[in-house]
Amino acid sequence: MAIDAKDQITHGHIRRVQRYAVGLAREVGVRDESLIKAIEAAALLHDMGKLAVPEYILNKPGRLTPAEFDRMKVHASVGADILSAIDFPYPVVPIVRHHHECWDGSGYPDGIKERTYPSELGSSQSSIASTPSRQTDLIARSSLMLQH
Repeated sequence: MAIDAKDQITHGHIRRVQRYAVGLAREVGVRDESLIKAIEAAALLHDMGKLAVPEYILNKPGRLTPAEFDRMKVHASVGADILSAIDFPYPVVPIVRHHHECWDGSGYPDGIKERTYPSELGSSQSSIASTPSRQTDLIARSSLMLQH
């Protein structure tokens, strides 16, 4: 994926999220193949909007400043906007848009909470599935900091 090439620190993140999200969905009993396909596609495309984030932010070894984090947060809505031009046969766009929402409303881009999630299960699967991969990515970022 192009985003893997642009973001050197999180290389492989997209495929890991896809594996985790689909596995988690099946584990919690999702049997609707249409929803599984939506989760699979959305997990693969969830960071598409990072194409709009400057590389110095994506590849920064260390903690982002509040301004940099605000810039990073646009990737969810930008990705959804990019993908909205495609007529998917399942709800990929809402899952991509809301993959950083949190159950308590502290996520982004919309700060939605509890059962108001569009395509609720798919978005929460992607968010949960991103967590172990993001932890791996943070370890990679930290090791880069130690090398510099």
